[in-house]
Amino acid sequence: MRGARWLLLPLLSLGAWGAGAWQRARAPTPEDWRAAVEALRPLLAPGDAVTWLPEWAGEGRVALRALGATPEERARRVWYAPHEGELDLGRARRVWVIGAFGRSGRDLAGEGPRRADGLEPRQPLRVGARLDLGRLDLTALDVGGARVAAGLYEDLSDPARVEVWREGRGAARRCALWGLGGWHCAARGLDAAGEARAQEALDRCLARPRAERLRARSRRPELYTLDRRRHLPYVDCGLPPAEHVSRDVRVIGGDPRRCVWAHPARGEEVVVRWRPRVGGGAGAGGALPAGAALWLRWGWEDLAADPPYRASGARPLRVTLAPLSAPPSRPSPIWEAARLAPAAAWRGAEVPLDALAPEARAALARGVELRVSAPEGAADAHLCVDLTLRAPESAPGPSRAP
Repeated sequence: MRGARWLLLPLLSLGAWGAGAWQRARAPTPEDWRAAVEALRPLLAPGDAVTWLPEWAGEGRVALRALGATPEERARRVWYAPHEGELDLGRARRVWVIGAFGRSGRDLAGEGPRRADGLEPRQPLRVGARLDLGRLDLTALDVGGARVAAGLYEDLSDPARVEVWREGRGAARRCALWGLGGWHCAARGLDAAGEARAQEALDRCLARPRAERLRARSRRPELYTLDRRRHLPYVDCGLPPAEHVSRDVRVIGGDPRRCVWAHPARGEEVVVRWRPRVGGGAGAGGALPAGAALWLRWGWEDLAADPPYRASGARPLRVTLAPLSAPPSRPSPIWEAARLAPAAAWRGAEVPLDALAPEARAALARGVELRVSAPEGAADAHLCVDLTLRAPESAPGPSRAP
């Protein structure tokens, strides 16, 4: 018996070696991922998105960088699958899933042997075309249900669609300088000509070669801490690091989220006036599509809501949605959170527009006003939001960020 027990050691070692060899044999190489992207490229159509499974396979993220020359192009095309929670594919008509290690797009649709039980799809998904690429699987999922007819993220760079203001302390400041993916506030008292000169100066600063910007960068050591490293591009060109409303990707609830970042200051409100365009409807004075709804998603980035090395300073924020109106009138909100509690989670609310009073619905045809304020303190108020107008499938698709 004692000899039999000793025999277990080499048997276990042999089994572990065999399991490792089997795992290595089924693991896709970087060349496999690149070949899958090249096989997918001619199949992509407008309105398609791409993702990969499992989400921890970093080779997929690296290979999919080839689908966009800029971060903005990749953000429109490449989608990060969350680990759990809401699965919202409303911006896509079809999603291509590159699967590895036995995973495939069928898992997202609830049909695969390894069903993604932690995810809650908001749209019906139907498995379409499939390609067997050896160690990888390529599956198309057709997305049904209501779609994003317009999105604040997509429209943010269009000054005809979006205005950003900071109101408080007895004054209102228009944030009309565009750079680094967002709107920044100019100095107080500038007229249109002054704003134009400030924009030209900002464009020249941002266009400087990286080496030149690094040589001119402030060497203050406090700028190089973990929390503030992302502030350095703003410091380079004299922009306040927190006074902007920008497109961003922030880690919220453990997953990267594409959203619009807004940081209110105490005593000030961040005001975003959005005129979404849906055919000749919202923002153009026409009628909103039947069955339309506003979807608001939000979250504090994880480093603010649950920082690893210190206590969080995040406090509840006040957030409202209201029909767009000419100042100084302030229409009643159609949705309001007087004390939006901070949490390391991606949460949301939906406002069906058909349920509103006719006068509120008519006012919304002119646009939407989003207000964010920090009445209890602005420390760690790193809020990121995704505001979209959803319409039935027959309505036009989402606008495209340039």
